Amino acid sequence: MCNFSIDYQGAIEPLIEKARTQIISNGGTFNGNTEKGSFSVKGIEGSYTVQASAIAFHISKKPFIVGCGFIENKLREYLG
Repeated sequence: MCNFSIDYQGAIEPLIEKARTQIISNGGTFNGNTEKGSFSVKGIEGSYTVQASAIAFHISKKPFIVGCGFIENKLREYLG
């Protein structure tokens, strides 16, 4: 449904841990590591793959009324 990448600099471990904490604290689930993983939160399901300087996201399920841009912005906040 949605595909996008978010650039990052530095170590990936703190970013993944930050995303895990934010998703779980919002009632979601997170299964992954510093290479790849999956998550779900509030009707949104997706996966990610860590690349050299970006994290590629694939959103496979989302509520009809929630746009891809909104999801991307939320994930940027979670990683911020």
